[in-house]
Amino acid sequence: MKYITDYKEFLFEKVDIKKYLPKIGKSKIKDYPIQIKAFLDVIAFAEGTFKYENSGYNTIFTGKQFKSYEDHPRQIINNGGLRSSAAGRYQFLSKTWDGIMRGKSFTPKNQDKGAIKLLKRRKSYRPLLKGDIKKALYNSRKEWASFPWSPYGQGAWFAKNDEDKYKVLSDLYWYRLKELESDSGSGSLSSYSFDITELSNKEEERLGSKKRSKVGFSGGDALPFVVGESYGNNVSELQKALVNLGGSLPIYGIDGLFGSETIATSNNVLVYLYKYKKINKKVVNNKLSKDDYDLIVDSSSDLEVTKYLNKNMIR
Repeated sequence: MKYITDYKEFLFEKVDIKKYLPKIGKSKIKDYPIQIKAFLDVIAFAEGTFKYENSGYNTIFTGKQFKSYEDHPRQIINNGGLRSSAAGRYQFLSKTWDGIMRGKSFTPKNQDKGAIKLLKRRKSYRPLLKGDIKKALYNSRKEWASFPWSPYGQGAWFAKNDEDKYKVLSDLYWYRLKELESDSGSGSLSSYSFDITELSNKEEERLGSKKRSKVGFSGGDALPFVVGESYGNNVSELQKALVNLGGSLPIYGIDGLFGSETIATSNNVLVYLYKYKKINKKVVNNKLSKDDYDLIVDSSSDLEVTKYLNKNMIR
């Protein structure tokens, strides 16, 4: 367990939730990409279940706790004008649970599996693998009322409007991803670990002199870039091009290191560049070829392409 905001309270500079010091437990799943695990933790944070015992797996709407995992609790609670059977870490309605799990027990492991089924049903799973957190949140907005752009109008405990919801949840996602990489020593995005207290230049201005090192990066500037190995001036040029095209590097910024954040943003940008250029090609998870590098860098100086991506790309 780690306090999410103890050394990065700036996450919530627009939203007064520092006092909650959210302590987020971890999902029980093992055989899924860390992007999915990180998003499950974001759901628990948004739904407010993270602050209860056992990482929220025993939580019913309003915070009441249940004991038996034999089945969904199926307790309908009335509170503040709302009537809900929501239960578990991801606040499944009883009818939702029945629809996706068909009589299976309500164990923590099954709750994780159920949430993943909902992510796939809402078409949020693949965007997460591509680093597109905004699309994942948007696609899931009808499943979790605490998410930005939800049509249910219930609001959220941690933010007053959609802009702030997105700010908090997207930043939290990226930090959680880095923590999971650090905890595991390896992940589906890379084969190295980050020091999660090493921050980008933008963050250094707020928090002092902590700096990110090149530990684990040994490949230099040669193409193709490989996650966890490549670094140098060419990587910096790539990152500048990504930002110019509308890409987001919220954690490490332009630091010259080709890590999971840079490849995720590169892949997101490439999806739209392929579409614009009518290129029939798929992105690669942990490498960037010379052709794709040239495409990104060259496109960043093309005004029409830049306008297209900034207008259409979901970040």
